Amino acid sequence: ENIQLGYLKNMLGVRKQTPSLAVYGETGRFPLHVRQKVRLINYWSKIINLSDNKILKKCLNVQKQMFKDRNRNNWLGKVYHILNECSAECDMDNSEILNSVQISKIVKLKLYDMEQSKLIDSINDSSQQPKLRTYKLFKTDCRLEPYLTLKLDRKLSTKIARFRTSSHSLRIETGRHQRPIVPAPERICEKCTLDLVEDEIHCLIVCPSNSIQRNSLFLTVSKFIENFQTLDDISKFTTIMECRQPELLSELGKFLKHADV
Repeated sequence: ENIQLGYLKNMLGVRKQTPSLAVYGETGRFPLHVRQKVRLINYWSKIINLSDNKILKKCLNVQKQMFKDRNRNNWLGKVYHILNECSAECDMDNSEILNSVQISKIVKLKLYDMEQSKLIDSINDSSQQPKLRTYKLFKTDCRLEPYLTLKLDRKLSTKIARFRTSSHSLRIETGRHQRPIVPAPERICEKCTLDLVEDEIHCLIVCPSNSIQRNSLFLTVSKFIENFQTLDDISKFTTIMECRQPELLSELGKFLKHADV
């Protein structure tokens, strides 16, 4: 799992300290234990449909008897645990008549749905994930984000990834690394005189130091979002971060490069 996370963080260009939840969310990946469970059920599905004279089927029947008699922690016990977890319970005495292939498909979908719900719930839990206080505003599902599939300059896609996952150099993040730690309300923007916290919304929507590049970005957004200029600051921010238009994503990358975040 550490190898997978290290690879994904390197691909995104974010810091090692970037929350794993955000890395999974941006890339549409899940922890490897989910894939392990899917393969376990697929293998069970394959064996259960073998004829009784096959060695693997005989081994499965031995596992079944052991499970029933005394050992609920064997390999087949893990299979039944996953099936029950996914509300796909089966009668192990009659499992040979089940459509195990169909069950494995249902379990696969259920496992990924459960993991996605768990991931999104964790992202929304600000008490446990304070770094994702902004990410939760626009992240509602786990999928590969469009900016990662475009032929953007590597520097631009990295800027977008870092900005989205709070792996940037804005004061809202750098303040937590100072000693003593600067309280969040005191992490004031040093690039303007508005005396406001330098967070993602301030940088993208408010800070006067970025006004020239912001005008270009807002003109592009207005092509795709009707009445964009009438939205409040938070709505403008979430609208931009949720948009999948290639032209807008390119402009967002240029804005962030200019803002040097």
